[in-house]
Amino acid sequence: MKAAILTWGSKGRELYRLLAGDSSGPIQVRCVVDSDCSLWGAIDGGKAEVVSSGKAAELYKNAEIDKFIIPSVKESIIDALLPALAWHGIPADDLLYASIEIFRDAELSACEKTSRICPFGEHRELNVMELHVTDHCNLNCKNCTMFAALVKEPVFVDVQSTIRDLHQLRRFFDHVKIFRVLGGEPLLHPNLNQILDAIRSIFPYSIIRLLTNGLLVKGMNDQLLASIKANDVTVHISQYQVASRQIDSINRFLAERAIRHEITPIITHFQKMYDASGKAEMNFSFESCPWRKRGCETMHDGKIAACFVPFAIPYLSNHFGLDIPASGMIDLYDGQMTTKRMRELLNQPFETCRYCASSGHVAPWELSDEQTKNELSSWSI
Repeated sequence: MKAAILTWGSKGRELYRLLAGDSSGPIQVRCVVDSDCSLWGAIDGGKAEVVSSGKAAELYKNAEIDKFIIPSVKESIIDALLPALAWHGIPADDLLYASIEIFRDAELSACEKTSRICPFGEHRELNVMELHVTDHCNLNCKNCTMFAALVKEPVFVDVQSTIRDLHQLRRFFDHVKIFRVLGGEPLLHPNLNQILDAIRSIFPYSIIRLLTNGLLVKGMNDQLLASIKANDVTVHISQYQVASRQIDSINRFLAERAIRHEITPIITHFQKMYDASGKAEMNFSFESCPWRKRGCETMHDGKIAACFVPFAIPYLSNHFGLDIPASGMIDLYDGQMTTKRMRELLNQPFETCRYCASSGHVAPWELSDEQTKNELSSWSI
């Protein structure tokens, strides 16, 4: 089989070395495809080359390429390549996938690694999964997409139920590329360390990101700090104006403990993403959703959905007496469910999409108070 590898990043290089190192193996690398023109040209002493998608399509048409192999990388890296290959007429049946174990499992032999290359449609990896461990928050911003200010009492996910759900998710997906742990405010959860430990144990190769407003960072206990370090968690701090004067000390606190972290620029505006009238066109809203493009599949209480909205919007609906359907949820414990069917459902519009404003309205960031909390305009365009 003559193959092209998609992308010349670190995993593309590793996959090339694996396959090119076995000249008598079942897969012979003809070229590498990348959208970065600065990479185009001969590689490996002229044995192969990096080419554009157009050049790869020409090679495919001339039977110099049989298959295209996608390594386990962030989808954003190949987003520009797959549509281009499809436009050039490359059928999905000729796309293969190199799973994460090929790059991370040191105990696999070269032959075993090659055997993990499967048809793209059969791969068992998911790009993103969000886990909201609390619904309430210590800031309660106006226009919060999770409606934290409308949560009347603390809401924490149950640790043991969450661990069961993670194991159930693993029945469908061997690997989740990015786990986002957030809220509400996740640092309010008293047993957050146990959840981080469980994610790392069940999905050993995932990138784990803990999203917080940062105000409680310096109060994290030793157990949580140890869990963050042991599980290679990146702390991602959304810098709101109320924390800006503390941000240097928060940065220093994490740096002194060698905890990997990121801090956003000061957030001055929010995007209002809801339309409580339900007049949005469902398909258009789904396809044009900016949140969906970055990936925001969410797991909650034994179910998953394409985004967090079905799990959050009941707070808006109940507070204002609206009749908004919380649709689009997929039961992880459905005995008839398959990985293929789950992917199909995650990529289909659902009724709740009618209540999202895909273009949104930009509004200045501010905290809610008792008056603004009870104004629908604080949460809907």
